[in-house]
Amino acid sequence: MEKYSVVLLKECKIENYVSEDDAKIFEESIVLCELEDDFFEETSPEELLEYFAKKISANKYTNAYGEEVSVEVVAVIDYFNLFENVEFDNFTEIYCRHFIEKKSMVVADVIEKYYPDFSITK
Repeated sequence: MEKYSVVLLKECKIENYVSEDDAKIFEESIVLCELEDDFFEETSPEELLEYFAKKISANKYTNAYGEEVSVEVVAVIDYFNLFENVEFDNFTEIYCRHFIEKKSMVVADVIEKYYPDFSITK
């Protein structure tokens, strides 16, 4: 088993917009996980996305407008081996930042804007 830091992109999905804001929120999340040695080399981009979407289930909540929001993993951006001997619970989030974009932005647009050269699931 190897320890990895994995960069994920999440999208806040809203079924029925009530607010008149022209905004959509995306989240970059870095998680620590322990996986098989060749996990990333032997897994297709589609399978990677499916795997992490299952492991990090959608976070659902009601926002200030009363809208039902679901925050879901929509892309695996990158990964890094951890060489330090760090103890952690599997799939621990250690960092996140948010991108506030126009409602018309789709995942491919966000990847092109913020990660044009190194997204795994491009």
